[in-house]
Amino acid sequence: MKKEVDKGSRSVLLLNKMDRRNVDETGWTKFTVTANVTIPANETTYWCTAVNGPNLTSTHHITAFKPIIKAGNEDLVDHYIVYGCHGFTENDFHGGVNCLGTEKVFTKVFSKCKQIHMIIVWTVGGEAFYLPQHVGVPIGGNDSPTSFLLQIAYHNPTNIKGRQDSSGVMLYYTDHLRTYEGGVVSVGVDTNDWQIIPPKQENWISTGYCMHQCNEDMFESTSPELPGGGIKIFATLIHIQSTGRAAWTKHVRDGKELPEIARLNTYDFKYQDTQILTKTQEVHIQPGDDLIHQCKYDSMKRNKLTKGGFFMQDEMCLDFLFYYPRNIWLVIMSKYLIRTF
Repeated sequence: MKKEVDKGSRSVLLLNKMDRRNVDETGWTKFTVTANVTIPANETTYWCTAVNGPNLTSTHHITAFKPIIKAGNEDLVDHYIVYGCHGFTENDFHGGVNCLGTEKVFTKVFSKCKQIHMIIVWTVGGEAFYLPQHVGVPIGGNDSPTSFLLQIAYHNPTNIKGRQDSSGVMLYYTDHLRTYEGGVVSVGVDTNDWQIIPPKQENWISTGYCMHQCNEDMFESTSPELPGGGIKIFATLIHIQSTGRAAWTKHVRDGKELPEIARLNTYDFKYQDTQILTKTQEVHIQPGDDLIHQCKYDSMKRNKLTKGGFFMQDEMCLDFLFYYPRNIWLVIMSKYLIRTF
């Protein structure tokens, strides 16, 4: 008699999943942006590494990203962001630098990254990401990034010592330029300790606003490239931490709520992959639109309040929107104001 064995389970994104069957990689070249660090024996570390890009004399377009997670370190690598930069080289942060700490340290690191652009965001469980055929991320040339800043978040709750890491990302690029240049913008609640989640709450909601008063001027700068101006969203990556249970991003125009941009009703902290929108599903954000990102948390197992922040027990409420045509801004967030008496 055949014996059934339970081999466990894993989350799977069934809707808005990327279809790689028709991807033609002919003529693509690749390079890596990776760390070289002994992971500190701290609960949370953000490590920044500068990497020179390929030596290009003209503009090329990045077409795909594939995560590189060093075998054996899957339990420690939580997420990373790659920024495109001008004005620095690998020598500016030789060997990398711990970029989580005081605002002074954070500012010092990012001040060297001139004309900074967010290029890719990866979170635990994420897979390879191919940009749609009409969108590419520019590198090389006079106005495109020439170097890259990799910011990796490590969560090491048991303070493991001596673990070497070389995780990062493989980037693919081509000299066949695509119709639009793409970028990433984050919306939601500004990550700081003014975001408060009380203990013993089963359905606590935090809300971040991208108000029309803030985005109207920025979206106008892209007007010539799209009828009606603004940008188009072609993928989203929702990010909350361990007490997060669901999140969604609303789209409002002239006071009327339009179809949601993204929604996750059953959030799995250990499986956070990008939701892909097909060409017909792309969301057009016009100048004057409002975006509202909301996150639901369950703090029933906690006896103390949870605050927003970058450490393992903290929380976040973010949606990274992949869009075109590219603009200069990186974040449109709101923060909670705490009054003192």
